Amino acid sequence: MMVSRCYRLPLFLRPCRLSILPLLCLLLTLFTRLAFAEPMMWEVRPSEGGGKAYLFGSIHFGTSELYPLPEYVLAAFNDSEALVVELDMDQVSTAQASQILIANGRLPKGETLKSRLTQSQWDDLLEIARYVGLPAPAFQRLRPWMVAVQLTAAKIRRSGFSEEYGVDKHMLELAKSQTPTKPVIELETFAQQMALFEGLDGPEEVAFLLQSMDEFHKTPASLMAIIQAWKQGDEAVLEELISGAFNQPPAGEPMPNQPLAQATAEAPSSGAAPKAYAALDPVAQNRRASTDDLYQRIFTDRNIMMQKQIAGRVREGERLFVVVGAGHILGGDGLKTRLEQEGFRVRLQGSSESAGLK
Repeated sequence: MMVSRCYRLPLFLRPCRLSILPLLCLLLTLFTRLAFAEPMMWEVRPSEGGGKAYLFGSIHFGTSELYPLPEYVLAAFNDSEALVVELDMDQVSTAQASQILIANGRLPKGETLKSRLTQSQWDDLLEIARYVGLPAPAFQRLRPWMVAVQLTAAKIRRSGFSEEYGVDKHMLELAKSQTPTKPVIELETFAQQMALFEGLDGPEEVAFLLQSMDEFHKTPASLMAIIQAWKQGDEAVLEELISGAFNQPPAGEPMPNQPLAQATAEAPSSGAAPKAYAALDPVAQNRRASTDDLYQRIFTDRNIMMQKQIAGRVREGERLFVVVGAGHILGGDGLKTRLEQEGFRVRLQGSSESAGLK
């Protein structure tokens, strides 16, 4: 692996065939209810022309219980000329990924992670690291966002979930197993994803790490709830949980402004920490600012970029199967709404509609 001799990535930080960004989304995604009986997929058509796209939301970590996928999903995939994903890590070499992670994930020379935390926060971090079996001293030179990602990924894997069962990875394997292989279109690069975090300042990064530590032990239950909601196709709940986790109101609703006691009383039964405490103390304000900025970076800005690429290709007559994180599709800021506002016809697909794919 082509890395500097003075710094070799610890084993648990060496690049896997996985985009890191989805992990960050998982850190802040909570709650669920159940509704319909099948995953959601939408067909997108222009007002004129023969192109179309299928939008299918991905869960990036999962279990074997996600499969097999419904027949209408596979039929749409087979009806498409190309698979569109956020990123195909198989196209990124280990050396390239290592260089990008080192460039973006290390603290400036002379700084340590411990120096950015209080003694109590550092002690809590050491306890979490011991719990998942990671060497905490290796964190000293890493930026807080990178540590948050690695701790959460370790917790998810320790709890029996795997990126090997991620929906996007599954669809990539299907595309590459066909003869001839189905073309794969990447919406962004690994370097672009990592560059999203360059603008985070010190307090924002620390706030993000602290929030991930606060929610550390809830992560497996939260992920299982997300998987169940995804399997049942509960659009309203998935939108609510994603927007709520980032302190964003559901589409068309104002940002809540309520006392902590009220927020606690109204919190979902899943035990998720209330998000309406941001006005109560400076630490909470930093965390609120951090999640607002992360929502802009992870969702809004990237949704605009994805919308432009998908819309352009569909107008040119291409037939695409688009599988991106479910959070990019749902909500007033998601691809479904954005494409509708741009004049595309967007229709929910399911087993009853699968016969009409042509």
